[in-house]
Amino acid sequence: MTESDLPTYGSIVQTVFGAQPVSFAMLPKRHNPAYMAHVLGRDTRDFLHKRNFHWLKVVDTDTDEIIACAKWRLEDDGTHDEGVKKEPWFEEANGDAKDAFLGGIEKARVEVMGRQDYWREFIIPLVLV
Repeated sequence: MTESDLPTYGSIVQTVFGAQPVSFAMLPKRHNPAYMAHVLGRDTRDFLHKRNFHWLKVVDTDTDEIIACAKWRLEDDGTHDEGVKKEPWFEEANGDAKDAFLGGIEKARVEVMGRQDYWREFIIPLVLV
């Protein structure tokens, strides 16, 4: 994946996960330009500055369109203590709902994995065109 692919990656992620009821509870106004700019900024910072993230794209060779993508993070001594809330939530997000949902996932992850190093599948959205 390249930096120029990030807007497509963000759009795919929001398309795949944006229609779920939990997503609506955490962020009622998805896909608005301000939120998509926030997502692009976050993904760009991760892509350029966080070397423990690894990105993948799958391209349709007939159309050159991205049809799937993935983002993994190596959980190691440098990332175990980051927790869920790495940066402030988007201003229109329901922070309490996001903290409750993602905090529960984070708590279970720590209980199961502890402080050992491992690869964490961060997100694998797939869109079939």
